[in-house]
Amino acid sequence: MPTADEMKLHYEAQSPADESPQQEWKYLHPHREAAAGESHYRKMFHSELALISFVCSILGLLLPPFSTLAIVLGIGGLMQIHREGMKGKWLAIAGILLGFVGIFILIILIMSLVSFIQNFLATLPLNDIGSFLP
Repeated sequence: MPTADEMKLHYEAQSPADESPQQEWKYLHPHREAAAGESHYRKMFHSELALISFVCSILGLLLPPFSTLAIVLGIGGLMQIHREGMKGKWLAIAGILLGFVGIFILIILIMSLVSFIQNFLATLPLNDIGSFLP
């Protein structure tokens, strides 16, 4: 059984205060890599959220709800990339941008449809409207 002094020496040897600033940073931020090449396995993969955001943004050009989902997932993907040091930043940014383009296209289509309906109703003769009433 170790004595109290031996346990104190063992504890102080494992203390992060005695380590270099680089090792202390690694101790305080274990999810980030402290040196280049240390987390090579994690850097090999793209963020799943960024990839799904990109796919949703392409679908969002045709179906509007996917554009909103692409923006939300793209922001989440950027956060994951920053937090875990993964690849795929361009996928997340492209997903966000295409998501906004999809929403902009939807707004233009809605405005065009409203304008078309207004023009159509304006061309109807007022006398014919009475013929539709019972």
